[in-house]
Amino acid sequence: MCILVVCLSCLTACSSLKPEPITPAEHQERIRNDRGMLYVDQEPLTEPLTLSMAIARALRYNYDNRMAMMESVLQDKQTQLATLQMMPKLVASAGYSFRDNDMASFSVPVDSQGDLGAFTISQDREKNFADLTLSWNILDLGTSYFQARQQADRFLIAQERQRRVINNIIRQVCDAFYRATMAERLMPRVKTTLADARQALAMNEQIEKERLKPLVQVLQYRKDILAIIDRLNQLNHHLKLAKTGLAALINLPSSQSYSVRFQDNPLFDTPPKIHHTIAELEDLGLYFRHDIREKVYTKRIDRFEKIKQTINLFPGLSLSSSANYDSNSFLMNTNWAEMGVQTSLKLFDLLRAPQLLDVAEARLVVDETSRLALTVAVLVQINIAHQKYTQSLESYEITTQLMSVENRLQKAIIDAVNLKAESSMNAIRQTATTIMATMNRDMAYANTLTAFFDLYATLGIDFYTGPVDTIKLSDLDKRIQNGLKILKKGAFPLPFAALPNGH
Repeated sequence: MCILVVCLSCLTACSSLKPEPITPAEHQERIRNDRGMLYVDQEPLTEPLTLSMAIARALRYNYDNRMAMMESVLQDKQTQLATLQMMPKLVASAGYSFRDNDMASFSVPVDSQGDLGAFTISQDREKNFADLTLSWNILDLGTSYFQARQQADRFLIAQERQRRVINNIIRQVCDAFYRATMAERLMPRVKTTLADARQALAMNEQIEKERLKPLVQVLQYRKDILAIIDRLNQLNHHLKLAKTGLAALINLPSSQSYSVRFQDNPLFDTPPKIHHTIAELEDLGLYFRHDIREKVYTKRIDRFEKIKQTINLFPGLSLSSSANYDSNSFLMNTNWAEMGVQTSLKLFDLLRAPQLLDVAEARLVVDETSRLALTVAVLVQINIAHQKYTQSLESYEITTQLMSVENRLQKAIIDAVNLKAESSMNAIRQTATTIMATMNRDMAYANTLTAFFDLYATLGIDFYTGPVDTIKLSDLDKRIQNGLKILKKGAFPLPFAALPNGH
């Protein structure tokens, strides 16, 4: 009766549950805690940022990479857990039982037609009992083994996805860094030219008030000045956003100001030339690409699933052994050992076995077709990435020549202004044009490097595979520097000895 009352009380309590939204105070507390955790345990940035340090800080502090790392760690722990599932089951149990009356019973002989016998008692009203049982199902052992193999492949898939995240982060950091470098170099010139243009605009307005020049000439001059100011304002805004994007990638607080060390970076060097044929690049992509490797592991997981389905069609065999104790005083032996063997067969599974195996086989065919379709897509992506890089090199060479022409033209116009042969308006216009040409050249260089790293990421090559959290940030920076030196040569690793065709 007491148990019934307790159950009814629990059901009543469960039925009266209502949603409890998070309170504003709890939201505020969460915000404070999150802000306090965003940049915890980060080494402060106390010197100008280099490309290698930007990559190192992104690998260490970027939350996308942290998330990918934790996903890999989680899959690794689940792999260890799946391995333990193959162990025999060892169950210890103990209990206490109580009756409010005696468990009395009687027995009747099979051939007896007479009176019933007297009631007898064979169990104490209260007793203690315990047992330790070891059991091992051979069928479950086989299933657990292949489940562990499947989980191991899921761990490998998580590692491939982490490779993809790292490659994407490095690609984004390199792109943002060179745009921030461009901002660092051009910002002072933009501000100076913008100030000159605004001063010229003020003088133009004064000329209109005093009617010193014809109105059409004054308004045409103002139109040109306003166009220059608009271009410079857009350029100024674009340059500011470049440094903000880089700060986000390396998990730097948006309120923190920093500078970029562009003097030591190869901004004026020729972008790296690729020394491999397109066929070699295709082989590289088919070897390294993370998504193709994921498909390979997925097919192996599904192959193990088919084996599991086949194993479940066999009879199960269970072995058990136990040590038992019962305090019942009516027992002759209160301690005893027990062993047993049991077999079972799922009869209905035999009826649907052909359908189960057909589904498993169809899944393998889908995996194979999906991988082949992805292979075609990867080959197309590699060719497109290679073409984009080639085009970006051509654009870089043309913009470099244009920048040289604009610089020479600016010098000629300034010399003419000093000799009173040209107006200051032409000098301002040419200075703005020269800045835009320089920005276009720097943008073309940044686009070239972005296309280069896009090709690198398209191939799936690992730029860095060493430790991230277990070494000093300065040591990580040095390793990244060595990787950049190798990358600058334009030579990719060629692990073709591992390929079946032995390139």
